[in-house]
Parts: sequence; structure tokens; C-alpha cells
Amino acid sequence: MTRAVIYARYSPGPNQKEESIEAQVYACRKYCQDKDYAVVRQPYTDEKKSGASDDRVAFRQMIRDAKAGIFDVVVVHKIDRWARDRYDDAFYKRELSRAGARRESVVETFGTGPAAELTENIIADISDYFLDNLRVETKKGLAVKARQARSCGGRPPLGYDLDAEGHYAINELEAPVVRIIFTMYDQSRTYS
Repeated sequence: MTRAVIYARYSPGPNQKEESIEAQVYACRKYCQDKDYAVVRQPYTDEKKSGASDDRVAFRQMIRDAKAGIFDVVVVHKIDRWARDRYDDAFYKRELSRAGARRESVVETFGTGPAAELTENIIADISDYFLDNLRVETKKGLAVKARQARSCGGRPPLGYDLDAEGHYAINELEAPVVRIIFTMYDQSRTYS
């Protein structure tokens, strides 16, 4: 019988949820049941960890366990849960192979042979591209907001509130304190 383990991960960020892990593990367990794989240990899970880095405790433990021969296959919900960096994807896939194990995805099925390998690599490249493009687009969007004097997130600074459109508006209760601070600075006075 094929010995399987499950790896699940969700990224840091305000739109990421703990329930993502539960949903991934559920889908992976069903996949293993359908394939008649024996799940040999609790799932490896990394919460609030980016797939753009291999600095993930559970992920690294899983690779060590593969080298120790504990399992035959790692089941992930999608390839991007494994890695979002094409080099990490290729490196750790090779580490698994050297350990006599492989990776399978619940959502993406590739088959076998050269075309399957190519397709899997293209998906890893697209996942890597997605993060790179997201960074560029996010920076562009933040620059536009800053030019419009709109909040880019977080708490407004002392002396300001946000209006309905996200523009900074003077907080009349805090403004006198800010004016005192600037006056003291202008007079070269220090905090102490």
C-alpha cells in the first residue's frame, strides 16, 4: 500500500484564513481515500507562511521525513501550496525523487511522461510569475493611492482620520498635539 502524507499551507495576509488548512486537508484526505493511500501521519501544516520561501518548519520536516523513508507520496491540494518559487519547486521535487517519494496534487493531474513533467513545470512557473506580478501591481496601486493622499493601509498617523473615500482628514481633537510637536521640533527642542 502507498504510504502518503499531506502538506497544507496558507499565506500571511489579511485575506488568508485558518479554514484554508482545514479545507486543503479534507480534500487531500478524500484524494488519499479514493486512491487507497494510507495516510501515515498527521498533516504537515504551515500557517501564515509564504510559498515564495522554503523557510517553513513543517515543510522542512516533511523533506527530512522523506529522506528517512517515512512515506512514498506527498499529497497537496494544489502545486502552489507546495511552493510559489520555481527553483524551490524543482529543488524539493528532486529531493523527494532522490528519497524515493513523489508529489501529487488533488486539483492538478498531470499523468506521466515528458509532457506531464513539462505541464507541471509550467504550472510552477505560472505560480512564481503570479507572485512577481502581484508585487508589481501592488506597488503600483500603493503609489497611486499615495499620490492621491489616500491611505495605503494601517492606522492613520496621529492627527488624522480617514474619510469615506480613504483620504486623510484632520482629526481636530488630535491636531493641537501634532502642532505642538512640530513647533517644538522647529525650535530644536528634544523629547527629554
